[in-house]
Amino acid sequence: MAPQVLIVGAGVTGSMLAMLAKDMGLSVRVLEKSRGAGGRMATHTFRRGDRSSPVLAHADLGAQYVTTRSSPEHPFLGPLYKRLTDAGVLIPFTGEVAGANPYGGAGPEVRHFAAPMGMRSIAEYFLQSSSVPIDWGVAVEDLSPSDSGVAVSAQVPETLSEEAATANVVVLTQPVQQVLGATKFLWLYFFYNMYKKMNRILFLS
Repeated sequence: MAPQVLIVGAGVTGSMLAMLAKDMGLSVRVLEKSRGAGGRMATHTFRRGDRSSPVLAHADLGAQYVTTRSSPEHPFLGPLYKRLTDAGVLIPFTGEVAGANPYGGAGPEVRHFAAPMGMRSIAEYFLQSSSVPIDWGVAVEDLSPSDSGVAVSAQVPETLSEEAATANVVVLTQPVQQVLGATKFLWLYFFYNMYKKMNRILFLS
């Protein structure tokens, strides 16, 4: 059965959206072009041996900490951060942040968090919590909206499952440049052609 919501990208945005949409009772499916979650919050694991060997250390290749100005009593973000800290995915970070830091040190109005298992573990936790089906190794090539839904095609057609070939709504969570391309002409062309189709395809990056 085609999902109500098809999310392209298993980074922290796509994975959190998948969890929230599933909590709302919607049927959700995720497509990810790589073989693991995290997106720009990628984490490299160091092992002594092959992939079956124990992990010795983690190195975050993107963001290294999470900052929020929301209070623990925030109606939405408060429970979300509590959920992540209770699960051990995030831990409070009270040390000094070196380098560029627009937020300043941790305090009553600013909270920093680190991820002991790497920032990728945030996206992994959201996906595991939601138990939504994920198609790994699927690079979306084209979307064709219609009155009945959105048809999806992949760069390698055989990687796309039948269940993910159509959806009521598709949400693109990749960086805007990755979705639209680098040239100003492609931006103009894209928005001109998609103007009347935004009720089927959403951008959330």
